[in-house]
Amino acid sequence: MHGAGRGFTIVETLLALAISGVIFAAGITVLNGRRLDTEYQQAVYDLQSQLQSYIDQVSSKVIPGYQQYDCTANTAGTRPQLTTPYTGQTSNCLYLGQAIALGVNSDTITAYPVFGFRTFQDAGGQTMFPSTPDEASPEPAVNSAGTALLVKTYAMSDGLKVVSTSTAADSHENDLLTFYSSLQSGNISGNEILANAIRTTSPGWSQVKTCIEDSSSCTLNSLINSSWKLCVSNGARTAQINVRGTPTGVITTVASLTSCS
Repeated sequence: MHGAGRGFTIVETLLALAISGVIFAAGITVLNGRRLDTEYQQAVYDLQSQLQSYIDQVSSKVIPGYQQYDCTANTAGTRPQLTTPYTGQTSNCLYLGQAIALGVNSDTITAYPVFGFRTFQDAGGQTMFPSTPDEASPEPAVNSAGTALLVKTYAMSDGLKVVSTSTAADSHENDLLTFYSSLQSGNISGNEILANAIRTTSPGWSQVKTCIEDSSSCTLNSLINSSWKLCVSNGARTAQINVRGTPTGVITTVASLTSCS
Protein backbone atom coordinates (compact mmCIF):
# COMPACT_ATOMS: atom_id res chain seq x y z
CA MET A 1 0.00 0.00 0.00
CA HIS A 2 1.46 3.37 -1.12
CA GLY A 3 1.79 6.26 1.30
CA ALA A 4 -0.46 9.30 0.93
CA GLY A 5 2.46 11.61 0.19
CA ARG A 6 3.99 9.70 -2.71
CA GLY A 7 5.58 12.02 -5.36
CA PHE A 8 5.64 11.68 -9.13
CA THR A 9 7.88 9.10 -10.69
CA ILE A 10 10.46 10.09 -13.26
CA VAL A 11 8.29 8.57 -16.01
CA GLU A 12 5.24 10.53 -14.91
CA THR A 13 7.27 13.75 -14.76
CA LEU A 14 8.72 13.22 -18.22
CA LEU A 15 5.27 12.44 -19.59
CA ALA A 16 3.84 15.65 -18.11
CA LEU A 17 6.71 17.67 -19.54
CA ALA A 18 6.23 16.08 -22.94
CA ILE A 19 2.51 16.90 -22.96
CA SER A 20 3.23 20.48 -21.85
CA GLY A 21 5.81 20.80 -24.63
CA VAL A 22 3.31 19.63 -27.24
CA ILE A 23 0.69 22.09 -25.99
CA PHE A 24 3.26 24.91 -25.95
CA ALA A 25 4.46 24.10 -29.48
CA ALA A 26 0.87 23.97 -30.73
CA GLY A 27 0.17 27.34 -29.16
CA ILE A 28 3.27 28.86 -30.77
CA THR A 29 2.23 27.44 -34.15
CA VAL A 30 -1.27 28.93 -33.84
CA LEU A 31 0.06 32.31 -32.77
CA ASN A 32 2.65 32.32 -35.55
CA GLY A 33 -0.04 31.41 -38.09
CA ARG A 34 -2.21 34.27 -36.89
CA ARG A 35 0.75 36.65 -37.13
CA LEU A 36 1.42 35.55 -40.70
CA ASP A 37 -2.26 35.98 -41.57
CA THR A 38 -2.23 39.48 -40.11
CA GLU A 39 0.93 40.48 -41.99
CA TYR A 40 -0.47 39.09 -45.24
CA GLN A 41 -3.82 40.85 -44.85
CA GLN A 42 -2.07 44.11 -43.99
CA ALA A 43 0.11 43.81 -47.11
CA VAL A 44 -2.95 43.32 -49.33
CA TYR A 45 -4.81 46.26 -47.80
CA ASP A 46 -1.68 48.44 -48.04
CA LEU A 47 -1.49 47.62 -51.76
CA GLN A 48 -5.15 48.47 -52.25
CA SER A 49 -4.65 51.74 -50.36
CA GLN A 50 -1.65 52.65 -52.53
CA LEU A 51 -3.65 52.14 -55.72
CA GLN A 52 -6.42 54.32 -54.32
CA SER A 53 -3.92 57.04 -53.38
CA TYR A 54 -2.76 57.30 -57.01
CA ILE A 55 -6.38 57.65 -58.11
CA ASP A 56 -7.07 60.27 -55.45
CA GLN A 57 -4.17 62.35 -56.80
CA VAL A 58 -5.95 62.46 -60.14
CA SER A 59 -9.23 63.49 -58.48
CA SER A 60 -7.50 66.26 -56.53
CA LYS A 61 -5.49 67.28 -59.62
CA VAL A 62 -2.37 67.59 -57.48
CA ILE A 63 0.90 65.70 -57.98
CA PRO A 64 3.63 66.18 -55.35
CA GLY A 65 6.81 67.78 -56.73
CA TYR A 66 5.25 69.28 -59.87
CA GLN A 67 5.49 72.79 -58.45
CA GLN A 68 9.29 72.86 -58.85
CA TYR A 69 9.09 72.56 -62.65
CA ASP A 70 8.04 74.68 -65.60
CA CYS A 71 5.95 72.91 -68.23
CA THR A 72 6.66 73.90 -71.85
CA ALA A 73 6.62 72.38 -75.31
CA ASN A 74 9.57 70.26 -76.41
CA THR A 75 11.84 71.39 -79.23
CA ALA A 76 9.52 69.84 -81.80
CA GLY A 77 6.58 71.65 -80.21
CA THR A 78 4.55 68.48 -80.15
CA ARG A 79 4.70 67.26 -76.54
CA PRO A 80 4.94 68.88 -73.10
CA GLN A 81 8.14 68.64 -71.08
CA LEU A 82 9.19 69.70 -67.59
CA THR A 83 12.14 72.02 -67.05
CA THR A 84 13.91 73.69 -64.15
CA PRO A 85 14.31 76.14 -62.60
CA TYR A 86 10.68 77.01 -62.00
CA THR A 87 9.69 80.42 -63.44
CA GLY A 88 5.90 80.11 -63.34
CA GLN A 89 5.18 78.54 -66.72
CA THR A 90 3.10 75.64 -65.39
CA SER A 91 -0.04 77.21 -66.86
CA ASN A 92 0.95 75.93 -70.30
CA CYS A 93 0.05 72.39 -69.28
CA LEU A 94 -2.53 70.23 -67.57
CA TYR A 95 -1.80 67.47 -65.11
CA LEU A 96 -3.91 64.83 -66.85
CA GLY A 97 -3.43 61.93 -64.46
CA GLN A 98 -1.44 58.78 -63.80
CA ALA A 99 -0.29 55.70 -65.70
CA ILE A 100 0.22 52.71 -63.39
CA ALA A 101 2.38 49.80 -64.58
CA LEU A 102 2.24 46.33 -63.00
CA GLY A 103 4.00 43.38 -64.61
CA VAL A 104 3.29 39.71 -63.95
CA ASN A 105 5.72 38.29 -61.34
CA SER A 106 6.63 41.85 -60.35
CA ASP A 107 6.59 42.92 -56.70
CA THR A 108 6.41 46.65 -57.48
CA ILE A 109 4.00 49.23 -58.87
CA THR A 110 5.35 52.10 -60.95
CA ALA A 111 3.33 55.31 -61.28
CA TYR A 112 4.06 57.75 -64.12
CA PRO A 113 2.44 61.23 -63.98
CA VAL A 114 0.99 62.31 -67.33
CA PHE A 115 0.76 65.89 -68.61
CA GLY A 116 -0.86 67.51 -71.63
CA PHE A 117 -1.22 70.91 -73.29
CA ARG A 118 -3.92 73.23 -71.98
CA THR A 119 -4.88 74.25 -75.54
CA PHE A 120 -4.35 72.92 -79.07
CA GLN A 121 -4.83 74.04 -82.66
CA ASP A 122 -7.64 72.36 -84.56
CA ALA A 123 -7.53 71.59 -88.30
CA GLY A 124 -8.64 75.14 -89.06
CA GLY A 125 -5.92 76.70 -86.94
CA GLN A 126 -8.32 77.74 -84.20
CA THR A 127 -7.15 77.53 -80.57
CA MET A 128 -9.27 75.02 -78.69
CA PHE A 129 -9.47 73.48 -75.24
CA PRO A 130 -8.99 69.68 -75.37
CA SER A 131 -12.03 67.56 -74.62
CA THR A 132 -10.10 64.25 -74.66
CA PRO A 133 -6.64 63.29 -73.36
CA ASP A 134 -5.46 62.59 -76.92
CA GLU A 135 -6.26 66.17 -77.98
CA ALA A 136 -3.99 67.41 -75.17
CA SER A 137 -0.98 65.52 -76.63
CA PRO A 138 -0.41 63.44 -73.47
CA GLU A 139 3.14 62.71 -72.36
CA PRO A 140 4.59 61.11 -69.24
CA ALA A 141 6.54 63.63 -67.16
CA VAL A 142 9.92 63.97 -68.90
CA ASN A 143 12.69 66.54 -69.10
CA SER A 144 14.32 67.89 -72.28
CA ALA A 145 16.51 64.76 -72.49
CA GLY A 146 13.45 62.50 -72.41
CA THR A 147 14.24 61.21 -68.91
CA ALA A 148 11.21 60.26 -66.82
CA LEU A 149 10.50 62.56 -63.87
CA LEU A 150 8.32 62.38 -60.75
CA VAL A 151 8.07 58.59 -61.09
CA LYS A 152 6.94 56.79 -57.94
CA THR A 153 7.65 53.11 -57.24
CA TYR A 154 5.80 51.17 -54.55
CA ALA A 155 7.27 47.89 -53.27
CA MET A 156 4.70 45.34 -52.13
CA SER A 157 5.29 43.84 -48.68
CA ASP A 158 5.07 40.31 -47.25
CA GLY A 159 6.46 38.79 -50.46
CA LEU A 160 3.44 39.72 -52.60
CA LYS A 161 3.85 39.45 -56.35
CA VAL A 162 1.50 40.01 -59.27
CA VAL A 163 -0.04 36.77 -60.55
CA SER A 164 -2.36 38.20 -63.20
CA THR A 165 -4.12 41.38 -64.35
CA SER A 166 -7.34 41.17 -66.36
CA THR A 167 -10.74 42.68 -67.07
CA ALA A 168 -14.13 41.10 -67.59
CA ALA A 169 -13.83 41.88 -71.31
CA ASP A 170 -10.20 40.81 -71.77
CA SER A 171 -8.58 37.78 -70.15
CA HIS A 172 -5.15 38.79 -71.50
CA GLU A 173 -2.75 40.62 -69.21
CA ASN A 174 -3.92 44.22 -68.80
CA ASP A 175 -0.82 45.39 -66.96
CA LEU A 176 -1.06 49.15 -67.50
CA LEU A 177 -3.76 51.39 -66.03
CA THR A 178 -4.40 55.01 -67.01
CA PHE A 179 -6.44 57.38 -64.87
CA TYR A 180 -7.10 60.74 -66.51
CA SER A 181 -9.20 63.68 -65.35
CA SER A 182 -12.25 64.06 -67.55
CA LEU A 183 -11.89 67.07 -69.84
CA GLN A 184 -15.56 67.05 -70.86
CA SER A 185 -17.57 70.23 -70.28
CA GLY A 186 -20.22 68.01 -68.68
CA ASN A 187 -17.85 67.13 -65.82
CA ILE A 188 -20.31 68.03 -63.05
CA SER A 189 -18.58 66.94 -59.86
CA GLY A 190 -15.10 67.95 -61.00
CA ASN A 191 -13.52 64.61 -60.13
CA GLU A 192 -14.76 62.37 -62.94
CA ILE A 193 -11.97 60.06 -64.10
CA LEU A 194 -11.44 58.29 -67.40
CA ALA A 195 -10.10 54.88 -66.37
CA ASN A 196 -8.66 52.32 -68.79
CA ALA A 197 -6.87 49.01 -68.46
CA ILE A 198 -4.35 48.49 -71.26
CA ARG A 199 -2.85 45.33 -72.70
CA THR A 200 0.87 45.73 -73.37
CA THR A 201 3.65 43.46 -74.54
CA SER A 202 5.67 44.57 -71.51
CA PRO A 203 4.86 47.33 -69.01
CA GLY A 204 8.35 48.85 -69.29
CA TRP A 205 9.12 52.53 -69.87
CA SER A 206 9.20 52.34 -73.68
CA GLN A 207 5.82 50.60 -73.92
CA VAL A 208 4.26 52.86 -71.29
CA LYS A 209 5.41 55.97 -73.18
CA THR A 210 4.09 54.59 -76.48
CA CYS A 211 0.66 53.78 -75.04
CA ILE A 212 0.38 57.21 -73.40
CA GLU A 213 1.38 59.12 -76.54
CA ASP A 214 -0.79 57.04 -78.91
CA SER A 215 -3.56 55.15 -77.17
CA SER A 216 -4.73 53.68 -80.50
CA SER A 217 -1.49 51.68 -80.69
CA CYS A 218 -2.46 49.68 -77.60
CA THR A 219 -5.53 47.64 -76.64
CA LEU A 220 -7.64 49.71 -74.23
CA ASN A 221 -10.44 48.37 -72.06
CA SER A 222 -12.61 51.02 -70.45
CA LEU A 223 -13.27 50.55 -66.74
CA ILE A 224 -16.42 52.67 -66.67
CA ASN A 225 -19.00 50.36 -65.06
CA SER A 226 -16.47 47.54 -65.37
CA SER A 227 -13.71 46.10 -63.18
CA TRP A 228 -10.01 45.44 -63.50
CA LYS A 229 -8.83 42.47 -61.46
CA LEU A 230 -5.42 42.29 -59.82
CA CYS A 231 -4.43 38.86 -58.50
CA VAL A 232 -1.47 38.78 -56.08
CA SER A 233 0.15 36.03 -54.04
CA ASN A 234 2.98 35.55 -51.55
CA GLY A 235 3.33 31.89 -52.49
CA ALA A 236 1.21 30.66 -49.61
CA ARG A 237 -1.82 32.93 -49.87
CA THR A 238 -3.68 34.57 -52.74
CA ALA A 239 -5.83 37.71 -52.91
CA GLN A 240 -7.76 39.71 -55.49
CA ILE A 241 -8.09 43.49 -55.65
CA ASN A 242 -10.68 45.06 -57.94
CA VAL A 243 -10.53 48.53 -59.49
CA ARG A 244 -13.91 49.69 -60.79
CA GLY A 245 -14.78 52.86 -62.66
CA THR A 246 -18.04 54.71 -62.06
CA PRO A 247 -19.49 57.87 -63.69
CA THR A 248 -18.12 59.97 -60.80
CA GLY A 249 -14.89 58.26 -59.78
CA VAL A 250 -12.89 55.08 -59.39
CA ILE A 251 -13.21 52.66 -56.47
CA THR A 252 -10.69 50.05 -55.30
CA THR A 253 -11.76 47.11 -53.13
CA VAL A 254 -10.23 43.91 -51.77
CA ALA A 255 -12.54 41.39 -53.41
CA SER A 256 -11.03 38.32 -51.77
CA LEU A 257 -8.20 37.45 -49.38
CA THR A 258 -8.25 33.75 -50.28
CA SER A 259 -8.64 33.37 -54.06
CA CYS A 260 -8.83 35.00 -57.49
CA SER A 261 -11.71 34.59 -59.90
